[in-house]
Amino acid sequence: MNVNILLIGRVNCNYSKRLFFILKKLSKRLDYYESSKRGEKLNSQILKKSYDYVFCFRSYVILKENFIKKIKIAAVNFHPGPPNYRGTGCLNYALYDGSKYYGCTAHLINNNKIDNGNIIDVRKFKIYKKDTLQKILDKTHEKLFYQANFLIKGLIKNNN
Repeated sequence: MNVNILLIGRVNCNYSKRLFFILKKLSKRLDYYESSKRGEKLNSQILKKSYDYVFCFRSYVILKENFIKKIKIAAVNFHPGPPNYRGTGCLNYALYDGSKYYGCTAHLINNNKIDNGNIIDVRKFKIYKKDTLQKILDKTHEKLFYQANFLIKGLIKNNN
């Protein structure tokens, strides 16, 4: 495909790297940025470009309105938490609330609030009493990867 894509992943994240290699097969015009800390900003080279798609996967970067407006088709965030747990640290809140289910959300990125755009897809799984925090995080990231892989391939192939 001849679409221009930016993937914003996370440093030391095998799932981010796997998505990069999948996207590399789907588009010859792919930029990849790895975020490593909260509040991180995109570099000036990326900010100067325009993209058809921007995919944020476990990213710390918060996209600014002027950058979002330049995205031609869609900016999608793959968020490790269901819609009722937005923002950072959401698994901790789910556990504190005694939630029996957790999951991940794919949503469009908008200019208004963090993790607030129109929801594309939600995937959930059951939390078992024996599950550790790390086990739930591992399940979340794995489910998030499969969600991203499925949706990104569908978006690019259908160009919508």
